[in-house]
Amino acid sequence: MQRRDVAELLLAGWPDRIAGRAGSEPDSYLLATNRRARLAPWSDARGAAWLLPFDVAADGASGLIRAAATLDDDLVERLRQEVDWQVVLDWNRQAERVDCWQVRRLGAVELARRPHQPEPEEVAAVLLEQVRRNGLQWLSWGDDCAALCARVELVRRFEPQAGWPVMKEEGLLADLEAWLQPALAGVRDRAGARRVDLLPWLQGLLSVRQRQQLDRLVPERIAIPSGRAVRIDYLSSEPVLAAKLQELFGLTETPRIVGGRVPLVIHLLSPAGRPLQVTRDLASFWREGYPEVRREMRGRYPKHPWPEDPLTAVPTARTKRRC
Repeated sequence: MQRRDVAELLLAGWPDRIAGRAGSEPDSYLLATNRRARLAPWSDARGAAWLLPFDVAADGASGLIRAAATLDDDLVERLRQEVDWQVVLDWNRQAERVDCWQVRRLGAVELARRPHQPEPEEVAAVLLEQVRRNGLQWLSWGDDCAALCARVELVRRFEPQAGWPVMKEEGLLADLEAWLQPALAGVRDRAGARRVDLLPWLQGLLSVRQRQQLDRLVPERIAIPSGRAVRIDYLSSEPVLAAKLQELFGLTETPRIVGGRVPLVIHLLSPAGRPLQVTRDLASFWREGYPEVRREMRGRYPKHPWPEDPLTAVPTARTKRRC
């Protein structure tokens, strides 16, 4: 019996034992069981692209192929035709994109592959898995998104039964199919995912009524006595209002949000925008802290007003001359 006939008989009986060359080393093979094995130095099958091992011994982390039949291309091609195509989507780490193929496999051994156009939901599933593994920062997660989530979480802390969505990172990652998957339609790589403006999709988790409540309970900005609308910083551990001290003249009560339940932390700034004082109690600051600040700062910033009575002074961001 010819060697090819023996190989054909063995292949007919044990097609799931096929092994293909793995890597650049001529004696390294991948078995159908997804195990690596080396071909014994004495084997006359050395250099063959395809083998049918029938004696594999344990050899440390891999195996040692002590006996095998070589398979020629015709036999492997015949086997290919008997195996169905399967769609495989892989994350290409180097190119940061989803690659899609149709492959014919016997176990872990790949017999053939060809490019394939995947369904959008299949690609989205791979991208969502990357987001879950790497976190929301893998996307274009800016301060606007973080601030919206912080505002919702602040309200939810005080109104846990009101039906507000969970917008902590772990909650958003658990619910990616609901809010992020539609945003990734047509996207196949990280660059495309990072071009998606996430803010509207996050806002879509809120009803119209909830958005109105959010703007009322935790506004993005708050008007201060100078007439300026200042953005509230929700990204700190507590909500912060930062403004130049002179802009808050006449403001005796610390501004509060969430229906008066949360006082803002006031960062009082110098005319140059540098921190002078941090307080949660403006009335106490004007009474006890301001006199000392005035003594220290009026010589340093003589062009700006430092009145003895800040509660009756005109709030301003201008110099005395411009006032």
